[in-house]
Amino acid sequence: MTDSSPRMLDLARAAQRSVARMPGPPPASFYGAQRPLVLAHRGARTRHAENTVGAFVLGMELGADGVELDVHLSKDRRVVVFHDTHLDRAGRAGVALASLTWDELRELDLRHLVKDGPAEEAAVHMPLLEEVFEALPPTARVNVELKGGASLAPDGLEVEALRVVARCHAEDRVVYSSFSPARCLRLRSLAPDAWVGMLHEPGQSAALRHLHLLPAVAPHALHPHFSMVDDAYLAHARALRTAVHVWTVNEPAEVRRLRALDVDAIITDVPDVALRELGRGTP
Repeated sequence: MTDSSPRMLDLARAAQRSVARMPGPPPASFYGAQRPLVLAHRGARTRHAENTVGAFVLGMELGADGVELDVHLSKDRRVVVFHDTHLDRAGRAGVALASLTWDELRELDLRHLVKDGPAEEAAVHMPLLEEVFEALPPTARVNVELKGGASLAPDGLEVEALRVVARCHAEDRVVYSSFSPARCLRLRSLAPDAWVGMLHEPGQSAALRHLHLLPAVAPHALHPHFSMVDDAYLAHARALRTAVHVWTVNEPAEVRRLRALDVDAIITDVPDVALRELGRGTP
């Protein structure tokens, strides 16, 4: 029997339900009147360069309830919004983002980082997390994914991200997430009232894929790849009293399937498509 067999998955879930002491999902006020929430993944990244202010603003203009974004620390400890640990896609092959200061990072031109589309006409730059909050409406929910590499050693990203969110008075509309249980644990210890989601996907090791550290982290939400979500997954999440925020959901049929399963949030590259399928967009 392999560790990916249905039997092993059932055993892992049963163990989680027996020992986990969960805090419950984010409150109803986070979700508002309409579920699932629609979050623009890296902004409206099929029309603007991903993880830039323009992409986030357009995502909201298309009707999204909020945005999902990725953060790292620069060399001078500024919280910057970018997906990758290294800057190959920004024209600096092999250079680690964390090795450059904010002044150096903001000189990079990201205009070509439009998913499946032509580059933007003018230069586009990497934003600070606080600049994103300043550009978004005060009702926008923000999923802050903590990146920063695979090291288990503390690097301060959680501390600095919490500080930015507090300065922007956005604590009641932010959920943090990470593929790293260590980051989730650090954030939970630093800010017990902050909402935390555990990311997982099929390509991970069995321990991470099946959330073996879930009882230790005690997250408020699970953030699975859409291919992992079915009736059994939802039943398990509800038994644990966790919300389910699903990524990255771009196909109309998948949006409809997940709505029928009653997930709490859909994270998508195409918020206008998702909203139409949910009956909330322009025909």
